[in-house]
Amino acid sequence: MRFSRYYMLFFFILITIICGIAHQYMFESDSFKNIHKFWRYTLAQSLLFIVAGLGFLAWKRRKIIWPKNIWIISYAAIIIIMLVTGLIDLFVAPLSNEIKDTIRTLRFFFASPVPFSILWLLTTLKKVA
Repeated sequence: MRFSRYYMLFFFILITIICGIAHQYMFESDSFKNIHKFWRYTLAQSLLFIVAGLGFLAWKRRKIIWPKNIWIISYAAIIIIMLVTGLIDLFVAPLSNEIKDTIRTLRFFFASPVPFSILWLLTTLKKVA
């Protein structure tokens, strides 16, 4: 029990640090807005892959399976959505600002420690109840 708590806390802190550095120095900087769309999309996708991988490593050691399944399905869905909209924006036609803002908000949410902490809280509440 204690090892599991520290193990999950380690991954929570790791995800928080990586996302904080990425948001501070990549996505919020002026130089990021000046690079080509392809590289912006690639960096955003790679951050999602890193967070998804770290979350998978954290959840695979747990005995309960449903958080890992929720984690995999939700991150697979958001990565596919971002990939499809990015390819449409790059090669077919530029997307409207409303769609880009929605995708940006989804990326910002999933590239943060919030989904990890929500699942961790739900598994903790399930143990208590």
